Amino acid sequence: MSKYIIDDLDKKILNILQKNADLTYAEIAKEVNVSPSTVHLRVKRLKELGYIKSIIAVVDPGKLGLNIRAYVFIKTDPKKHNEALEKIAKIKEVVELYDITGEYSAIAKVYATDNEGLARILDTLGQIEGVLSTSTSLVMRAIKELPTVQL
Repeated sequence: MSKYIIDDLDKKILNILQKNADLTYAEIAKEVNVSPSTVHLRVKRLKELGYIKSIIAVVDPGKLGLNIRAYVFIKTDPKKHNEALEKIAKIKEVVELYDITGEYSAIAKVYATDNEGLARILDTLGQIEGVLSTSTSLVMRAIKELPTVQL
């Protein structure tokens, strides 16, 4: 099976959807000068091929009272690394988790309502078998934060 390579029209559609996924296919079609059925077929194909993972709402954590954002660098026992990451991924306050190279084994992005909430998350992380240590950095302010990929 040959690999599908997205073209300029696909990129335009993806850029539009990343900015406003509420638009109808007709509205997108008008913006890119094609028919709504063409947009529908392109979006369907981009979903099937995995270019579009999902179309979701981007929620403001601060509006929900999640005012503390932190990155937790995690050292794990190499023999228990995968098991530890599986357990960490199940913690609801962990919104992103990456297996990384360097001094630490993983990095987790977490949200908490306050410092006590963050302390509870860190306590939970520290109790997971295979977690050797953590180092936490609080986000003071977001300078650039894009939930999109620039095409």
